[in-house]
Amino acid sequence: MPTTTLIIGGGAAGFFSAIHRAANHPDEEITILERGKSVLEKVRISGGGRCNVTHACWDPRELVKFYPRGSKELLGPFNTFACGDTMGWFGDRGVELKIEDDGRVFPVTDTSQTIIDCLWNTAKGAGVKVLTKTRASEIIAPQKPSPAPAAEPLNPDQHPEKWTVKAGDQTFLADHLIVTSGSNPAVWNMPAFGNHSSTPPASRRTSSGASSANASAPPSPISSPTAVFTSPVNPPTKTSSPPPAALISARWISNRSALKFTRTSTSPVRCWILMRLRVGLIFRRLGLGGC
Repeated sequence: MPTTTLIIGGGAAGFFSAIHRAANHPDEEITILERGKSVLEKVRISGGGRCNVTHACWDPRELVKFYPRGSKELLGPFNTFACGDTMGWFGDRGVELKIEDDGRVFPVTDTSQTIIDCLWNTAKGAGVKVLTKTRASEIIAPQKPSPAPAAEPLNPDQHPEKWTVKAGDQTFLADHLIVTSGSNPAVWNMPAFGNHSSTPPASRRTSSGASSANASAPPSPISSPTAVFTSPVNPPTKTSSPPPAALISARWISNRSALKFTRTSTSPVRCWILMRLRVGLIFRRLGLGGC
């Protein structure tokens, strides 16, 4: 049977996780479970219905200041995947973006439906299944294999080596479980997570109204806290594939920035981003700011 991945939460983080998982593990069966009647609803209303995708700030140390209650945790991720990567990722999928005077980044269409369509079509094109009105009511963690034989034969429906997720009268089995349910305590407080380590979800809102993020810049649709859990007998396959649209990663030397380019491209979007990055680097060297 193919390896299966189950994602709880049909927001932007859930879709982004599913897309990346499908890209790195194309043979897996990936399913998103969403408790509501529709998906990506917070993307739909973000930015007054226009979806402010990210913020044009190229220095991760400045970028984290938009997240006063999560800056320490986000500095590392922002050095790996930040605003330039986000813009490149959407640009590679045909979404044209614009930077407004205050630094916010929107689709040129000025409608969040453009971003929703991009995430939805990319996920469906990768074979991701999406189930709505499916609330996870119980999660049973996989059991570590025991050297001693079981005292009683297992029920054919039992799979102790997999994650078991119950939703109403449905039962789902998965080798890997990804939780992107935001700060919803109903999921995070389930007993199944008691013996597994994960990073507690950060506060979802900041004083400026921007969402906390794991893989993008403020205020980004890729913003829900995420934890990944894996069956102890089915570790995930390691891959050396770089993140999609990995345009730049920053390395800091004596408070001066040096840009290490991890992928080259003649894409107009990336060339434009590169130009902005070079201008920002000159400004930082002159002490005129980081964004």
